[in-house]
Amino acid sequence: MTGNRRNPTLSGSFAELTTTPEAALAALSAPVSPSIASPSPTLRRLGLWPALVLAMLAFLGVSGLETFTIDPARPAAILFSDTVSADQAFAQLVATGGLPVRPARSALGDGVVWIAAAGSPDFFTRIKAAGAWVINPFAFGGCFLVKPA
Repeated sequence: MTGNRRNPTLSGSFAELTTTPEAALAALSAPVSPSIASPSPTLRRLGLWPALVLAMLAFLGVSGLETFTIDPARPAAILFSDTVSADQAFAQLVATGGLPVRPARSALGDGVVWIAAAGSPDFFTRIKAAGAWVINPFAFGGCFLVKPA
């Protein structure tokens, strides 16, 4: 059973697939269809900047939500201004209905910081109105606070 067993249909299809160098160059220089056109030069110059900006905005949004979302059932970190003394901060904390847990130091500044629980339902609103910042001390594993020396 020797002989030529080639299928003429397959041989013809294979012949169409093999190209000459001239045909390959002609295919490369053919115009690109509009559906897969390259982006405009302005978009190419921007590169990854739009994606980086969006990623940074998302990170800042999540960070803000994590830091400033306060659960009234858990203690919060109360940050006072640098101009407020430790005694004034403690007095203001108790006067607004807070239950002091312990003093702390902030990694963000030199102001007085107290970890306090809410002794009244409107404590966090009242302490914010007094000019203090209220943050979640458990945000990011408590990295905003350092242990007092």
